[in-house]
Amino acid sequence: MSFVKPIILVNNNIVESGPGQLVDPTSLGSGVADNTTFLRGDSTWQPVVQSFNTRTGSVVLTSGDVTTALAFVPYANTNPAGYITASSPDLTGTPTAPTASANTNTTQLATTAYVVGQASVASPLMNGSVAVGTSLLYSRQDHIHPVDTSRAPLYAAFVDQGTKSSGTYNIVVSAAAQQRIQNGGAFTITTSGWPSSGLRGELLIELVNGAAFVITWPTINWIKSDGTVTTVISSSGYTLQTSGVDFILLWTRDGGTTIYGKIIR
Repeated sequence: MSFVKPIILVNNNIVESGPGQLVDPTSLGSGVADNTTFLRGDSTWQPVVQSFNTRTGSVVLTSGDVTTALAFVPYANTNPAGYITASSPDLTGTPTAPTASANTNTTQLATTAYVVGQASVASPLMNGSVAVGTSLLYSRQDHIHPVDTSRAPLYAAFVDQGTKSSGTYNIVVSAAAQQRIQNGGAFTITTSGWPSSGLRGELLIELVNGAAFVITWPTINWIKSDGTVTTVISSSGYTLQTSGVDFILLWTRDGGTTIYGKIIR
């Protein structure tokens, strides 16, 4: 056995092709190392590359050799199937990407996991001062705002209080925006449950047989036909019916401290 180190001869220059190894000289076969063949590590003579991509001689690989051989043009919008372009890539299947941390605000790609993770976990606000907002989170489709009990509902409730014939009857405004009372005897009316100061509150009283018996009213500024006010209902210019229905509108905007009233005719 002999110790032989395979070589490559390119342009009459000897180039090492691998580590030394023991080979059987008789197994090398016949051949001459020149610009057309070289002795490979497996003890066989192999042809040297003479041409590539239409170029001959001593070929030095360039990027053009690869792009031309693959018919691929970098940054072009049209390329062979199986390749993507740097500009407007058309991805198929289920491509993945790293998921950014919450509230990331950059030009990086957003995964579906990132989008779902940006949903707010805070309860919706009832109301407040108008504001553009600065949060990067969004509201969920099925979120529900709390009911603002300080605002009059679009469809107000109606309560029939029945017949009052003695004592003091307190009308709780927050219970219903319209309330019916039948006068069956002398009694006193008070009110409570008005919205807080700065909010307008209204109460429509459907008074049956209002003049049949004496009703003592709280301090109310009754609007007269000439625009002035009086705190005596009989001086308002309107007379309640002994047998019939009168509609009386009361309202305030300071929490019930100052109440205005008018008999609707």
